[in-house]
Amino acid sequence: RPKGQLRFSYHYDSENKGGIVANATFRNTVLNRSRLVLEADLASYPRTSIDYFKYLGRRQNLGLQLLGSYQKNEFPIYDSLGNVNYLFSSNYTTATFRFQTTLFQNGAIGLEARYNDIRIKPKIAESSIRTISKIDYTNTYFSLYYRFNNWNERYFPTRGIKAEFKVSATTKPDATVVISDTLILGPDQLGSILETENIASVDLTLFPIIPVGDRFSILAKMRLKVSTLDGDKLNLADYDFVGGFIPGWVNANEYFGGNAKEYQLANYFYGRLSLQYQMKPSLYLQGHFNYINSNLGIEDVQMSKLGDRTNRFGYGASLGLNSPLGPLIFAFAK
Repeated sequence: RPKGQLRFSYHYDSENKGGIVANATFRNTVLNRSRLVLEADLASYPRTSIDYFKYLGRRQNLGLQLLGSYQKNEFPIYDSLGNVNYLFSSNYTTATFRFQTTLFQNGAIGLEARYNDIRIKPKIAESSIRTISKIDYTNTYFSLYYRFNNWNERYFPTRGIKAEFKVSATTKPDATVVISDTLILGPDQLGSILETENIASVDLTLFPIIPVGDRFSILAKMRLKVSTLDGDKLNLADYDFVGGFIPGWVNANEYFGGNAKEYQLANYFYGRLSLQYQMKPSLYLQGHFNYINSNLGIEDVQMSKLGDRTNRFGYGASLGLNSPLGPLIFAFAK
């Protein structure tokens, strides 16, 4: 391995537009058995990150990681009919410490502590919101996780299981709202719209890929999130924004048939069933059906609305090429 490596790539999708990624990777910087990664995405929604990973142990299956990231983005708020009521610009900064062990093949157990800071400003809003100059939301996040991945390919896999189980807690949620550049509201005035108590959540994601014959595979993705957060609060770093093919947000999940980041959810179940056909060695055709439900029926768990209902169905298809330049995919959903 070279001590230093510089790489570039280009990405584009119709939800997040295009960008050039510059990546610089350095090995054994400051300490031996370490990896330093500096990355910048020069895009419509730019992001930067610095990632320092130190391998530990005789077998190097323990690691300490320090990670800092910044992301500039937009996220909309939709009404019950799927129309955009509000559009916010956001600046999202995180600082993360992670300890991880890979005692088992294809699996990792880790502890993570992360500080989040989100600063948002309204770009498109009704008159009642237009007086808000900015909102600054911060919290501290802790999680214990287990991850497993034995997919046979990174793109268009035909067999294997990818899974994650995570238990997390958010402490010290805090926010400041500036109105008309002069009036500052703190947590005491925001108690009705901001959750200031600790927030606990459990996340489970399973994504098995089952081969059925030489060219067909069944892709079955399931995700369950259960949280103590009320679905109507302002804690922007603690929701999942669900919708679209590749939603560009830190806590975002796809939903084929919905607008990008359309649903703001604290509790939900998501399921997707797909059939994949390998037409040629690098050409794949997929048919998709997915379902999302925010009414879990669990006592003391808040229900969120998916527009004007609590469950949604979506379907679509995609055609993918695993090209030498990277994966190329055309997809539609309804």
